[in-house]
Amino acid sequence: MRILCVLCFVFILFGCGTQSVPLPQPENVPKTVRLQNENGREIGFGIHFRGDVFVAPDHLLQNGDLFVDETLIEIVARDFDHDVLFFRFDESFVGETVFSENPPAIGKTYYRSGGTAFQTLTPKHIGGDFSLGGESEKMNLIVFEGIINPGESGMPVFDLSGKVYSMLIAADLIEGISYGVRSDVLLELYRDQLAE
Repeated sequence: MRILCVLCFVFILFGCGTQSVPLPQPENVPKTVRLQNENGREIGFGIHFRGDVFVAPDHLLQNGDLFVDETLIEIVARDFDHDVLFFRFDESFVGETVFSENPPAIGKTYYRSGGTAFQTLTPKHIGGDFSLGGESEKMNLIVFEGIINPGESGMPVFDLSGKVYSMLIAADLIEGISYGVRSDVLLELYRDQLAE
């Protein structure tokens, strides 16, 4: 019994050997705005991209116009194949959000903000069948272990420095996975449709 108590004390004193995951500093969290439908219900996020341009999941438009703080957003480009829309919103964010030119690394830990806490997501694989209620199609998405909740579409997935690697668009609650549009795809769409 004495040996068991000593082992328990050592376990409590020194921990179980798991490493704590470092968390991003608040100043490194990518800037986002909450998107609402015309009834004022929060349905997703827009990520600050460049200047007054933001990016969000296109499927958020299926319920009508999108608003930020009761202000109708101006949609400037859409890409149905990747579930992406770009919009303008006059927000005074300084600087540009850094989007990675490379897709996230499989097995590496990334973050998303979840209210007042950070949650980790780990890329599982790239690609897979995906459907937004219609026909299933092969998309070049990143699949993450871990899920997002309803209303969290559009959240950025980022590293400790705040560099964005993906925009979350959906989850499969049964499989325990989330889908995201890769940052390199977002950059390519921006350059093709909006860069001057």
